[in-house]
Amino acid sequence: MRLLSILCGLLALSSICFPALAEGVLFSVRPGEMIQTAHFGLPMGKVTPFFGVDLIAVGVNAHYTDEHEYCYGDYGCYREEEEFDMEASAMVLIPHIGAKFSLGLGKVRPYLFGSVFKAFASINGSGEEIYRSYEDGDLQYEDVDKYEDDEVEEMLEDILGFVGFTIGFGAEYFFSEHFSLGGEYGLRLVTTTGNYEEKTHEDDDSGYYEGSYRDAWEQELSGTLKMSYASIALNYYL
Repeated sequence: MRLLSILCGLLALSSICFPALAEGVLFSVRPGEMIQTAHFGLPMGKVTPFFGVDLIAVGVNAHYTDEHEYCYGDYGCYREEEEFDMEASAMVLIPHIGAKFSLGLGKVRPYLFGSVFKAFASINGSGEEIYRSYEDGDLQYEDVDKYEDDEVEEMLEDILGFVGFTIGFGAEYFFSEHFSLGGEYGLRLVTTTGNYEEKTHEDDDSGYYEGSYRDAWEQELSGTLKMSYASIALNYYL
């Protein structure tokens, strides 16, 4: 939450202060990138602060059926059916903010850049499992279980709510005052954590003995990804 507050503060500051100092507006796209695919910038001489937002959305639906039938001569036939339906969706917003520092103001301009990003995930999922048993074609038993686990969804949201930064260098060639083609090489670091807890407490008052049962366990997952990357940048200056 602290990083989110910092990002929001910087975006608000840039929207208020930078336009008065900017020499125009930059729109840059990077074909083939998974994150930081596009951003808006405000050129101010050799320094260009920029910001952007990426979106990833996924939906999954699954259906599973299983059927068994047993026939025992004069005793008749028995059939069992199992059916499982699951649907899940996930949406991840990844805002980023950074700056580009030009090392020259000619037609070919090398530059250094750096940025930070933070993902915010929302996950929803549910499932239903149905079991049926038949004897000579007549339904004898049916059981329906519904699955919704808010704790697991929260853990997955924490894992997908990764944070990271990018640093690197590049160069852009200006074909005109309003368009340039750039190439970049950099290092991207992503880190994430997730936590899942479950606690149970049961009291035994069956009459055989008095007591209680407690169970508590915690699962924590953390990971770090470091990767180099290269990309092309198409830059439009307005």
